[in-house]
Amino acid sequence: MRLLVASMANGKMRVFCPMVALFMVAATPHSTSAACLPTNPDIAIYGVELGDPLSAALQLGSSYELVEDESGLPHAVFTNAAESEVLKLYKHHGDKSGSFREVEVLATGDLDSDVDATVLDTPQFRSGRGIKLGLSRKEVVDRFGPCAATGSTEGGADVIRYEITDIAGSDLLKAQNMPLYYAEYAFEQDKLVRFVFGFSYP
Repeated sequence: MRLLVASMANGKMRVFCPMVALFMVAATPHSTSAACLPTNPDIAIYGVELGDPLSAALQLGSSYELVEDESGLPHAVFTNAAESEVLKLYKHHGDKSGSFREVEVLATGDLDSDVDATVLDTPQFRSGRGIKLGLSRKEVVDRFGPCAATGSTEGGADVIRYEITDIAGSDLLKAQNMPLYYAEYAFEQDKLVRFVFGFSYP
């Protein structure tokens, strides 16, 4: 997918994507079984911990802007130094200022709309558990455990999904005061091309 960059100033990149994204990780798989529990789930990206405004301020500064679109949640958009990867951080309505609850990482060319992205000085976006684009399915599964929840999206990507929904038995959900944690990883030709994780309401 070709990416057209119209302008860049003050660390802001105006990005235009001429094609609709080939797939959406959040799309319902054609065939999938119940998601499985992750082993030691991810709750951080680029040093930003979910639900922690201080870590976000330290890592991201304050020059970024929150945007709202059809996703329904305010979010900030960043690229790595090479402008080849995109990090989206989603803020829940009513949450603390500077607090993010959901994460999405994808290739720049997979953006499906115009976006103002703040460039960050990092070669690649890496999660707290070492997840980054380009990993194999085995490398991801080795970190979080074998999963029965697999399927494919409209674009043909293979997707695995993890969930934590038992708030009574989950220290993580109790600490975050959230009812659901999820993580999805999409692969094309056994390479991770997109991943999302965080807390949401079921």
